[in-house]
Amino acid sequence: MIQVTPQMRIMAAVEPADCRCGIDGLARSCKEALKRAILHRKNALFFKTSRGAHVGDLFMSLIHTCQLCGANPFQYLTEVERHADELSSNRDRWMP
Repeated sequence: MIQVTPQMRIMAAVEPADCRCGIDGLARSCKEALKRAILHRKNALFFKTSRGAHVGDLFMSLIHTCQLCGANPFQYLTEVERHADELSSNRDRWMP
């Protein structure tokens, strides 16, 4: 169990957590983020090379960022592939 004192500051949130009902809102957000990381770690056991692991990490990061922004990861990656020429010249506009 996590004990939160008034002197503690929690600064690890990527989305708003409803703490009106105690620490459960923050714990739920952390648990969801950890589930994705653990699932990726389990899948990473099957990468053949370190380059493949790097590419897998890149895609996991993009998919998670899309989910946090409320975008559809499949549609985003499809559009990025479709507009690869524009992406190379203007990367900032294509972030999810």
